[in-house]
Amino acid sequence: MFLQALDLKVSQIDEKFEYFKVNLASEECIDLLEEGMLQASRSISRERKERLASILGKSLGEETLKYEESKKILNIFRELTDPEVIWLIYYSLEPGLGQGPRYDLVQQYPEILHPISKTFTGLNEQLENEQLEKAALQDSHKDTLLRLGLIQRNGDTTSMTTLGEMIIKYIKD
Repeated sequence: MFLQALDLKVSQIDEKFEYFKVNLASEECIDLLEEGMLQASRSISRERKERLASILGKSLGEETLKYEESKKILNIFRELTDPEVIWLIYYSLEPGLGQGPRYDLVQQYPEILHPISKTFTGLNEQLENEQLEKAALQDSHKDTLLRLGLIQRNGDTTSMTTLGEMIIKYIKD
């Protein structure tokens, strides 16, 4: 699945295929390809494999291989869970009122992006504990993005950092 997605990404850009073939002869390219394949072998979701293929396709399809940059992107991507990647994509989208890309993403991934309330009615302790656990996980996803320097907070506002934007550039089609 991963190799098919990578092949599709690379073959979609004929003019970059020559760069891919040249880069493939280098030790740096082999290292990036091995890292991508290792991560893909441990990936469960189709989306994650496609994002890995996108990272490698963009890395290896450049005229000049940016080995250190690509290696860093792969290493950061390895540290992110799928929900954290969804949150990163969410923060990369322009906020809008009502309908828009962020709204659409929340509709696509409500179990990840829908805010979880930490206030309770006192009716069911087990449900409240489950809600607290879900809220803790959601906070942990955002904290990971902060720790890795992919997003930044300024008061109530959360925005992308340059590094976060680079990750998005590599994983987006």
